[in-house]
Amino acid sequence: MEGIQGICCLQNFPTSDNQQLADVNNTLNYFNFNFCENSESSRHAIPSSSPNCDTISAPFELEAESRQNISFGYHQIVKPPSKFFSMQLFDKNMPGQQQFKEKSLAEIGFNSTEINNWDKIVQPHKTDLLVLLEKMIKNYEKTNVQIRINDTTFNCHMMVLQCYSDFFMELNNEQLVVLPADKVTPQAFVMVYDWMLSSKPMVQREGILELFNAAQFLKIKGLVDQCWVCLDDDERFCEDAAFLLYLEARKFGHELIQQLMLTRICKFFLTLVASKEFLELTPKEICTLLQSNSIGVNTETEVLMAAVRWLNFNWADREQYMLEVMGCVRFGLMTPWQLVELRRNSDSPEIQRVVESGAVQKMIDDGLSYVTTKYWYASNSENLFHFMERLNLTEPVERQWVRDKTWSEHFECPNQMYSSYNSFLEYLEMIRNMGKDHWKTLQCHEGTPNLMHPPPPPPPQSRKDQCTQVQINKTHNKHGRSDELHRGGMQSVYYHSHGNRKNTHVPSLPQGFTGDPTQEDKNVVENKEQTGISMKDTFTDGIKILMPLFPVKQLLPNVSSHSGEKTNSDGSKNEVIDVTRYQILLFGGIDPFNTTTSDQQGKSVLQYSIRTNSWKIFTNMPGSRHHHSAIFYSGKIFIIGGTRPAYESILPTLSECVWSFDPKSLQWRNEKDLPYPRRDFGLVGTRKGIYLIGGEDGNRVFLASTIFLTPGESKAWIEVEKLRTPRTGLAAALVGNNIYAAGGIVGLPNSGVTNTVESYDLTTGHWTQISNLRKPRSFGKFCVLSNSEVFLIGGVTVEGNRFLSLSSVDKLDLKTKAWTKETNMNFARHGHDVGALDDKILIFGGVSTNKNQTLNSVECYSTTTKRWITGIRSLPSPLSGMAAVIFV
Repeated sequence: MEGIQGICCLQNFPTSDNQQLADVNNTLNYFNFNFCENSESSRHAIPSSSPNCDTISAPFELEAESRQNISFGYHQIVKPPSKFFSMQLFDKNMPGQQQFKEKSLAEIGFNSTEINNWDKIVQPHKTDLLVLLEKMIKNYEKTNVQIRINDTTFNCHMMVLQCYSDFFMELNNEQLVVLPADKVTPQAFVMVYDWMLSSKPMVQREGILELFNAAQFLKIKGLVDQCWVCLDDDERFCEDAAFLLYLEARKFGHELIQQLMLTRICKFFLTLVASKEFLELTPKEICTLLQSNSIGVNTETEVLMAAVRWLNFNWADREQYMLEVMGCVRFGLMTPWQLVELRRNSDSPEIQRVVESGAVQKMIDDGLSYVTTKYWYASNSENLFHFMERLNLTEPVERQWVRDKTWSEHFECPNQMYSSYNSFLEYLEMIRNMGKDHWKTLQCHEGTPNLMHPPPPPPPQSRKDQCTQVQINKTHNKHGRSDELHRGGMQSVYYHSHGNRKNTHVPSLPQGFTGDPTQEDKNVVENKEQTGISMKDTFTDGIKILMPLFPVKQLLPNVSSHSGEKTNSDGSKNEVIDVTRYQILLFGGIDPFNTTTSDQQGKSVLQYSIRTNSWKIFTNMPGSRHHHSAIFYSGKIFIIGGTRPAYESILPTLSECVWSFDPKSLQWRNEKDLPYPRRDFGLVGTRKGIYLIGGEDGNRVFLASTIFLTPGESKAWIEVEKLRTPRTGLAAALVGNNIYAAGGIVGLPNSGVTNTVESYDLTTGHWTQISNLRKPRSFGKFCVLSNSEVFLIGGVTVEGNRFLSLSSVDKLDLKTKAWTKETNMNFARHGHDVGALDDKILIFGGVSTNKNQTLNSVECYSTTTKRWITGIRSLPSPLSGMAAVIFV
């Protein structure tokens, strides 16, 4: 028999006679079980149901010889491992009992998140959350707060109110908020909420003061700024529009706006005087109006008559205000014969009851003294100023003179006579009959600067008819003294077709060098100067109005950078400058390339308005100056030293005068003179007082002296330790507890422009030399920011026996004391001045060798964004050697 094939049924016999057969049975049980459990054909192995035997059915072939030779025992069986399971299926402690470990699909390896091409299923889009929120808010769905004003209730979303209003942000999500009607009217609240919901809100003229009032109470800064930009627009709100807004502001108690609007009245003044509203002004308002420099009158006599008209309207109640109101009349602007006639006048009881006061007569006498003295001193304004100070007189500021062609007694009339009060009333009646637009026909006097709207920057003048020759000192003596011919510096000599020659001293330059139009950095591109804030056209109530592109916050206009960044069309790259709390004034300065001389050259004080991006003449200095210094100290502005410009046959001379100016009262005072005249020095203010460093004296000697002005009433100049090296045209600044004096022209033989820096320790009182500048420069300017960062801007240097203006802006590392280049200006310049606005640097005017002319450009650099802010209004005219003061 070759083998057995089929189902084998084996009985287990416990007797020893059958031991061998039992061992075979056990082995077969093992193999057949594993076969049944692990084979894909296990369905064919069906165990026997016989109770008397253990049967395992399995297909097998077993040769007889093999079966007969089986001789091993049960306990000798070694169970082969399963190729499918890592563990035994039998419990070793319980023979014969079988166990099976369950596994999940995840354990086997299935993953429910792995679906082929799932990303190719086209799914419907979800509505954006912001869209749903906007829909809910604009449809007033699920509102959660009620705003009650008097009997009116508004259902609103608190989240919207809290996003813009600090007033609501301070609340604790109340469900009912009651607002005072005197602060927020129902109409104003509707405008406020509409402004919040609008993506591009535009403030309208109608109800602007109600809106402004509500925005202030609710502490909505963005809306307050937007309203104020509109209200502060002196092109829209001027003349008659300004006064109508003033009347509206009076109802809301906005004193600031009232005062502002009264100063916007110029040619409309006489029309206003002819109206009933003029007579209803309060004493404070009438004084504000009559004190304004901008009111347009034919003569100062008309201001006097206006004051008399107001007083006599209700003399019984207003007599007590007579001296205060008459103090607003500038008698020094009248002619001597007008003043004499005024005292003699008796045909007008209205005037007589006013001028019979002893205090008013003194005002008239002081005006007469000033006028006659002015005629005597003619153009010598400084001597006039000293004489006025001795007599305790003040120089009156010019009005905005106008000319009414329908009236004979105007400012330009050579035969000005005294005008009686009755004739003045006849003039007012004529104005009434001429119609409401008569004031528009008045012409501003050309000799008076337009105080309402400063002139635009003049176009570039052709210089084809000029040949500019720049001569430089050839020698210095061992004391740093220049030769007599060239005044210790560069002389600009102009040859015109008519052959006349005028010399004007400009910043000194080192010996032995000639002009070079080369700019320091070849890669600097000179941008075209923009002359105003970027504007766009908007329409309101059928009237075309120019509004700033960014009305929410006032801008110093577009932002650009040398790095090539572009401004987005939505303005996202533009930089907001919220620095309207600053005052920016420029004192004096000249254009050395302008050969037209005048006794007014270098006297003007210019004021820059950040909100309107415009310049105007703020006042005049007692005398003309350039290459002087100015500093804001203890609430006053000190003007120190400098040069008096050449006028006609008078040569330029240095000054030792020190003036102080009160920017609030516009009053000038003489302070303690310098020990000797000087110019181009460093000026630094400290807690101890004012330090004056180096410079050039009246004998054209470069100075090492450092003097200190003690504060208080008994001011005195005190000598302290001198510089280690005499120098002029240096830059000076307070850095920590030290005064830095950098660069300049030194008074050593063959030295010229230097890169050395000295430091004065305020504690020890000693000068020491520290790390040098990156390159030699003179007439550069330090600028120290509020975060103590120190920059050195522009100047003039020397390369290859040539001098050239610098465009570089260098920065000082306060730890290493090393200088690195920060950026370049658009225009290389020297003889300029600078100022700090928080983290921004403003740069004004100067002279450029590469353009060979004086500059009127104003540049602004943001040290935070590292970008240049463009579009700032240029100076009304090119200036060099002026002094800038920026203060709060």
